[in-house]
Amino acid sequence: MSGNSALAANESKPGRFPNLLQARCPQTLPPIIERAAQSQCMTASEYIRRSVVERLLLDGFKIDIEPQQYALVENGSLALVGPANNRRIAIVTQLDEGDPRTWLPVENEDSEPFDPKRHWRLAPTYRVDGDRVVRTYPVISKSLEAL
Repeated sequence: MSGNSALAANESKPGRFPNLLQARCPQTLPPIIERAAQSQCMTASEYIRRSVVERLLLDGFKIDIEPQQYALVENGSLALVGPANNRRIAIVTQLDEGDPRTWLPVENEDSEPFDPKRHWRLAPTYRVDGDRVVRTYPVISKSLEAL
């Protein structure tokens, strides 16, 4: 199995992005992309996706990759749903027009600028901030030497 075939087999399972895009490239490009992706702690597919998105944004295209998420808010606080032993924040990607409850858009942020070479992201915290819900990912250093 060639390097390209192994890479394709490893990443051929459709997940969040079920559409497949293929492109011809020089033989030297796949191993370089693989090394670059590993240095950023991501798959080659994610590295290519991010590179294309960055280029499209620079070229002036507006891109909506992920659907907008909405969180249920009751009395100014995030509403929890589910059984008592497994309570979680109610988050959806599609709103029902007949639902009278208050759903606010969820926006993501990092606690500080994130560099995958140097940082880990921890489980997020949530807060209601006016007309939005902010999901904050705490960012910590991978190295104790940085402390």
